[in-house]
Amino acid sequence: MLKNHGKCAFALIFLFGLSTVHADGWYIGLGGGRLTDLTDSFVEMRDLHGSPNADTEKDATTKIFGGRYISPNVAFEFGYVDLGKVSYDISTSRKLVTAVSAFSASGSESIEGFNIGLAGGLPLSGTVSVIGRVGVLDWESESFFSTKHKTDYPPPRHDSRMNHAEVSSDRGKDLYYGLSLGSQWFSLFYDFYSMSDDNAGVIGFSVIYQWN
Repeated sequence: MLKNHGKCAFALIFLFGLSTVHADGWYIGLGGGRLTDLTDSFVEMRDLHGSPNADTEKDATTKIFGGRYISPNVAFEFGYVDLGKVSYDISTSRKLVTAVSAFSASGSESIEGFNIGLAGGLPLSGTVSVIGRVGVLDWESESFFSTKHKTDYPPPRHDSRMNHAEVSSDRGKDLYYGLSLGSQWFSLFYDFYSMSDDNAGVIGFSVIYQWN
């Protein structure tokens, strides 16, 4: 599926490159937004335990980007993105024949990276355009994960407790793509990143400054 998305994104850039948008020079931008997708690890853990009590918190995301037009309609773009931190808590309990079993899990994951790619514009009016983006994100993630499993037995048996905690990091290079709607100075955007075991969609707003 990711390869198909990448082909579609490259096709969009090609078509936008044939449009009548005419720009030149450099630009720089600053954007902020919110994650729209949960991490795969959270979804798998929630589904595995069938937890009715599952909460998640998401930090705001930020990105800084810049670029230079390499043709009247297509720009070479680079930048930095911080996808913030996703934190989650899961809890569930089950009543067994002779005991009560309770399970809880909590974790967090933060992702950031540098990206490089292409952007191309398709005009909708004299001042508003649709911008397509595709490129590669060099990302790095840090995650924390802990579980607690407690089983309460009636006397004289002792209660059983199993705790586990783990800190890990990962990095890689993967495809990203996005679409935005806006003018020369600002835009609304949606970006999608696919990174190893996690997917992240971001919707947000950016401001842009251009010069020759």
